[in-house]
Amino acid sequence: MPQLRDIGEKRLIREIIQKGWRAAEGMLPLNDDAQIISPPLSFNFPQLISTDRTPTNLRPLVWGIYDYEQYGQYHAISTLSDIAAMGAYPFGYLLNIAAPATLDLDVFVSVFNGVTSILKKHKTMLLGGDTKEGTELSLVGIALGQSWKETVLTRSGCKVGDKLIVSGGPLGSIPAAHALFSRHGWRQTNIHEQMLTDAFHQFFPQIAEARLLQDSGVCTSCMDNSDGLIASLDEIADASGVGFKLDQKTIEVSEQVAYVASILERDPVELLLGAGGDFRLVATVSEFLPELSNHFYVIGEACEADSSMSGSSAANWSRMSRWDHFRM
Repeated sequence: MPQLRDIGEKRLIREIIQKGWRAAEGMLPLNDDAQIISPPLSFNFPQLISTDRTPTNLRPLVWGIYDYEQYGQYHAISTLSDIAAMGAYPFGYLLNIAAPATLDLDVFVSVFNGVTSILKKHKTMLLGGDTKEGTELSLVGIALGQSWKETVLTRSGCKVGDKLIVSGGPLGSIPAAHALFSRHGWRQTNIHEQMLTDAFHQFFPQIAEARLLQDSGVCTSCMDNSDGLIASLDEIADASGVGFKLDQKTIEVSEQVAYVASILERDPVELLLGAGGDFRLVATVSEFLPELSNHFYVIGEACEADSSMSGSSAANWSRMSRWDHFRM
């Protein structure tokens, strides 16, 4: 099976990357030192840029939940999600790939196809990037975006009394899966573990949901929950100078979260708030408008900064697990 060292960087770019992506009208081919950027909206709207790195110790890849194409998809989703969370849509992407010379060519192609499949799905142009030899496979993406409005959504505008909302349905499959599989290894011995596995294939950059928040005119803060819900609340609370009280009656505990909680002897609400996110939007709004109810639901509200979460044992806010890449 051919490896990267068998064809070299120049052939790799010419035969894999350039052939695997057709430049849009007005763009240069992917063989120049830089790219022309022609944003599709007026420069009167803010431009955004974000970057993210995805190493090969990504847990779903290590466990075997992801193949290499899905690893590439995850990378693109995580980077585009940061643009979406600020009320913008991505229009451009730079991809830097480091890989050992002994990496199988098939692996490289799978990773590249995974990234570009997500870019195509969300109408985002691959503008260029770089390929370098490294000790391990590693992806770095840079996403460019344009706000739908004259302003962007940030983490710092929340006020006391604002409603705390999240997108999507029941929370916690990803943090529950991380907690279970980290302890016992990846397994699929029953329907609950199969559904926890499936959850790793069901998230996406929530561009349409973020636009809905932008158009509503009532969103005061927003971010994605890529590090877990409790970590997101920490970030918004710190940036906005508020605290949060959760309404546990509105937080649905799925059968999968309850299953993991019983095995690990954990509080299920504490578990679903913990480390491991699925790129949903966590936001605050000054008013929960009817048009938001099809995509978001209320789980609490902002309070004074020295207040704590309401409820039972989940009030142990400081003990809940957060994703911390230098500590976890």
